[in-house]
Amino acid sequence: MKKSIAVLLALLLVLPAGCAQREQESKEPLLSGPAVQVDWSKLEEKEPLAPVGSRYYEGYTDHLIPQKDYGRLVPYAGLRLMDDWPAATGCMYGMMTLDGTAVTDPVYSQVSAPGWDDEAGVWHTHPLLLLCQGSPGTEEWEVNAHYALAAADGSWCTGMDYVGWVSGQEGLLLFTNEHVEYRSPDGMVLAQWTANHLGLDQEAFDAVKRSASWGEGLVWYNGQVGLGWIGDGTVSPVLTLDTGKVELLSSEDWQARFDGLWNSGWSAREEGETTVVTVEGQTYTIPHPYGTGPYPCGEGLVGFGDGAVYRLDGTPVLELGEQWYVSFQRDSVLGDGAGLLNAGHFEENGGTTCYYLTDGTPLPQWTATKHNQEWYHQVSMVGGLLEVLDHDWASYYRIKDMKCVFRTPLGYGGD
Repeated sequence: MKKSIAVLLALLLVLPAGCAQREQESKEPLLSGPAVQVDWSKLEEKEPLAPVGSRYYEGYTDHLIPQKDYGRLVPYAGLRLMDDWPAATGCMYGMMTLDGTAVTDPVYSQVSAPGWDDEAGVWHTHPLLLLCQGSPGTEEWEVNAHYALAAADGSWCTGMDYVGWVSGQEGLLLFTNEHVEYRSPDGMVLAQWTANHLGLDQEAFDAVKRSASWGEGLVWYNGQVGLGWIGDGTVSPVLTLDTGKVELLSSEDWQARFDGLWNSGWSAREEGETTVVTVEGQTYTIPHPYGTGPYPCGEGLVGFGDGAVYRLDGTPVLELGEQWYVSFQRDSVLGDGAGLLNAGHFEENGGTTCYYLTDGTPLPQWTATKHNQEWYHQVSMVGGLLEVLDHDWASYYRIKDMKCVFRTPLGYGGD
C-alpha cells in the first residue's frame, strides 16, 4: 500500500503552474471482421523507432497557452516515471493537436474530460479538459492535487485554481479552498457559492472539499449533487443546482432521493435462439443465442460470452468463438462514442490479447501473444487517436490510415 501511495505521489510531483489568460483528406476506415483481409503495408516499420511530430513553441512550455487555432487537443504521454504499477500508465502527459504538434511539455499527471453516464450506462463527455498537477501533502497519505479547466480546443484555460471536481449532465462543480463553482457543459460560470452561502460551517465545507479532492462520495443526479457525508457520516448535504439551496439528508432520505441512479436503462432477455435487448425503452432483437448473458460493449454494441459482438441493429461485428471474451475500452477524452474492443483468448499456458476498432477492423500489429503481457505495453484510444505505450516510447496513430502522427521517447532508464 505504501508503495502505491509513493507511486501516486511521484505521478503528481509537479508544482502548479497556472494557465495564461489570453485569447488566442480522408480515407474511410477499413471495415472488416476477423476473416477479412486488410492491407497493413502502409504502416510504419516498428524498428528503428524515431520521434515523429513537431512543437508549437520553441522553448519549454510548462502550461497551456490559450490559442484559437489549435483545433481539438489530446493528451500525449511524454515522460515515464516508474516501472512497477501496472494499474496506470505511469506517465506524465503533455497536450498536442490532432496532427501531432505538441503545445505543452509533459507537465500534467493526468488529463481527463468531465462527463456523465446516461441511463444505459454510456459515458458522454463535455467539450472540456481537466488538467491535473500536484505536490505531496504534509502527511504520508495526503496528496495536494490542483486542476485547471480548459476548452477542448485550448481556446481558453483557467489557472490551477481547483482542488477537486464532480461532473454530471448539467455541467460540473469545481472546488477551491474558499468556494464551489458551478459551470455549464461548455465551461461558462453559472454560479459560485461559499460555505456560508451553502449554509455549511467551515468544518463541513472542508469535509465536502476532501471528498471532491479524492473523487469519492459525491453523487450527481437529476440536477442535484450529494456532497458526501459530514459529521459522524450519517448526514449528507445535497445541493440543488438551479437554486443553490442545500438540504441536509439522513441516509434513508438520501437513498430515496438518489434511488434513480441505480435504475439501469439497459436490459436483455432470451427469446428462442435470439436475444432481445432494451436500451432506454427501445427494443432490439439480436440474432445470437442468449448464452452466458449479453452485456453492453460500448455505445450501440452488445457483447456475448463466446467472443461475439453485435450492433443493436443485429449486424455482427466480431464472432471469435469459444474461449474468447471481448471488453470495451472507452476513449479517455471522447467517452463511449469512441474506443477499442479488447479480445482475450484464454489458454492453459497463457493466452492472446487482440485489439479491434469498434467496426471490427483488426489491429494485428499490436497483438500480445501471451495474456500476461509486459506491464508497460498498453494500447488505447485517446481523443480519437490510437495510443500505443511501450517501455520507452509513446506513439499515436491516426485511425483512418494508421499513420503515426506523433511519437516521443519516454525518457525511462529502468529495465
